[in-house]
Amino acid sequence: MKDQEDSRMEARQQAYALLSALLLEGLDEARLERVRELPALAERLPEPVELDALAAEHYALLGHELFPFAGAFLGNDGLVGEGPAASVVRVAHAVVGVVWEDDPSPDHLAQGLRLMAIFVEAERQVRAHGD
Repeated sequence: MKDQEDSRMEARQQAYALLSALLLEGLDEARLERVRELPALAERLPEPVELDALAAEHYALLGHELFPFAGAFLGNDGLVGEGPAASVVRVAHAVVGVVWEDDPSPDHLAQGLRLMAIFVEAERQVRAHGD
């Protein structure tokens, strides 16, 4: 039972990390293989997969149409990197002793997903040591 729970947590950790990378960088050869292993994502891949075309779509969507920054939608001033979401992520990074990258800003959805992967790994380590 303990191994099964750890396997689920590891899968969740990897999913957060993959989604973070997909949001930040899009699909590349390595991530394409991981996406193909996940039926819910794989069934949405075009055939044939053209990475350059997908990169252009990724840039158009997340670079121009849908900004994955909470501050743009939730902050009082509508500024990227500002507001409660950015503050929460900054504090969470400080608590776990992880330095976040300045690009993208802490209110980027991918930063939150990356942080969730870190939290799941920390929980796995705590459970492995019986803490």
